[in-house]
Amino acid sequence: MSVFQPKFNAVEVDETGVDTDKLEKVFKAKKPKLFYAVPNFQNPSGITYSDAVRKKTAVLCKKYSVLFVEDDPYGELRFEGNDMPAVKNYLGKDGVMFGSFSKIVAPGLRLGWVFAPKDIMERIVTVKQAADLHTNFLAQRITYQYLLDNSIDAHIEKLRKVYGVHAKAMLSAIEKYFPQEVAYTRPQGGMFIWANLPKGLSAMDMIKPALKDKVAFVPGDPFYTDVKDANTMRLNYSNAAPDVITEGIKRLGNTIKKLIGKGCAKK
Repeated sequence: MSVFQPKFNAVEVDETGVDTDKLEKVFKAKKPKLFYAVPNFQNPSGITYSDAVRKKTAVLCKKYSVLFVEDDPYGELRFEGNDMPAVKNYLGKDGVMFGSFSKIVAPGLRLGWVFAPKDIMERIVTVKQAADLHTNFLAQRITYQYLLDNSIDAHIEKLRKVYGVHAKAMLSAIEKYFPQEVAYTRPQGGMFIWANLPKGLSAMDMIKPALKDKVAFVPGDPFYTDVKDANTMRLNYSNAAPDVITEGIKRLGNTIKKLIGKGCAKK
């Protein structure tokens, strides 16, 4: 979207999803063309919208004639709780929905799908052709053949079990090794945990010392539209084995403690 230089209006989320009161205020004041969201296991927070928030979001989009763009790359990766209905279910024929094979087949494929009304789909095709002509044919063929030769449902179930074990390992390690001042999300699926350092600290200050300990994380800054030196960070549990996750969180916990101890607060 940045190619078209739109004006972004960020709306806060909490453990139940987007703050619909603030969302309505933005709709009223800014009159946006569309609302983009990741309702299932959001990147970076891991938060999932409650059913009530999904319904309210759909109501607001209809009321203010705002196109809802639902990005759902992680929805299949639920390892706890019950599946939630797509927001599009409450929009009828309206709304656009995206999905991705890169999160459930192989990340290198960079292949996804779009569900949208015919008139919007025609415009998407035109923009896609202008951008890169078409998605890589080899990636499409590999995915097609994989889906023919394998049970995607069985594969997804395997991913769910693996990610569930990994998430549990990371949450247990965070509880054990992170300072109590650090707050964090407890996702029921997806790939990410979102951690909040004590106010005044910057996750950016942790990058170099963490890398020296051979631990990597993503600081929160890139996930905001207008925030610098954020006290947040994204942790990914999808790839590493549980013992590696535990050791990594232990090292990261020590880095956080050192940061707090040195008083590296932003003035």
